[in-house]
Amino acid sequence: MIQLLIYLLVTVVVRTNGHHGLDYVAPAPQALVWQEPLTITRGGTYRGNYRSLDSNMPAVRIRTTQPVTLDGANVYGAGDLIDAKFKNNHLTIVNTHLWAGPQTLNNKRRGKTLDANGTRYLKFEHNYIERTSGIYLADMQVDDPSIAKHLSIRYNICRNIDGRYRNGGRESAQFVQLNSCGGLKQSEIAWNMAVNEPFVCDTEDFINIFQSWGASMSDALLIHDNFCLGTYPNPPLDPVHSGGGIMLGDGGKGPNSNHNIKCYSNHLLETSQYGIALVRGYNIWWYDNRIVATALTPDGQRVPGFNVGMYCYNDNRSLNGNTYFYNIRVFRNGVCYNTYKYNHQLQSNLFDFSSYVKSQIYFPETGPDANYRLYPGLATAATIAAEKEVWRQKVLASPYTLGPLNE
Repeated sequence: MIQLLIYLLVTVVVRTNGHHGLDYVAPAPQALVWQEPLTITRGGTYRGNYRSLDSNMPAVRIRTTQPVTLDGANVYGAGDLIDAKFKNNHLTIVNTHLWAGPQTLNNKRRGKTLDANGTRYLKFEHNYIERTSGIYLADMQVDDPSIAKHLSIRYNICRNIDGRYRNGGRESAQFVQLNSCGGLKQSEIAWNMAVNEPFVCDTEDFINIFQSWGASMSDALLIHDNFCLGTYPNPPLDPVHSGGGIMLGDGGKGPNSNHNIKCYSNHLLETSQYGIALVRGYNIWWYDNRIVATALTPDGQRVPGFNVGMYCYNDNRSLNGNTYFYNIRVFRNGVCYNTYKYNHQLQSNLFDFSSYVKSQIYFPETGPDANYRLYPGLATAATIAAEKEVWRQKVLASPYTLGPLNE
């Protein structure tokens, strides 16, 4: 009952000191007057209410390289909400509400928040997202010397990322996935908040970085100060689930493995399979993160897919040895993570780092940089409630506002 009440709290509006907290509630899309789908062929600022009721038709299509801004818009779609596959597109999306409606065709996932390919600049800030299959960015263009900052995904609120088909089956769905975005300058994913409810949606990872990297370690891709509550398969009792919290190293081989990434001060609650993980990569640091999981649904059912708080291994070892597995630093992370993986008994499973991996990376087990148990004993509903309050107070003490501004 306590866990159920924790989830029901997301229906309450709290706006203390002008900040949107955990409980922001967007306007109902049914109350808006909608326009037809929009195709943008020239730069400018757009503020309308754009809707598509066809899974094959995006609500907004970008078909220009000129800078385009959506500011204060509302977007609703049975298919992708914003389609930006026009190479070298330049996008600013701010203060916008984005909803994915039910699909009109079988074997179609819910619409992407943004499906972009070949983007040269993206600012995606202060938006509200609901029931979409997430933000997907592929092959960002980084060779334009006039672009000093490639990517900013910040201050967004997201509910129930969902990759299911209406007729059964699913596709992987994340809040954000980067695919083959290499050499990103001055780029960050920060101060976002996602709540994914069990039995309501099917979420793979919160954030997945696939074959992507920052320009250098001094200009690394930054992933910091994000909050995620829940990444579940649907049904949550499904023992097979590939996703989790933040996947820092996924895809790519050798020099094209993920690299030049720093991940810190994130709050990851009830993320199945793992909190933070690295499969392959180099020049990757993660530190000062908080990871907590009970391995239970709100009504107390066991979720078999919960595995471990953090893990790391070198999937490139058979091809490259340790040539592209270096400068991995994992320190000062606090973890309290439950699993039923072993003998079907509830127990803690904080870290999965083999002796070989530990010999190759910085993973202190004593001293001020040591990774540590965040709470004594097993994680409980009370632990989750305490961590939600840690996040709430952090937002209220910050200079930032989450979600759309001027509401």
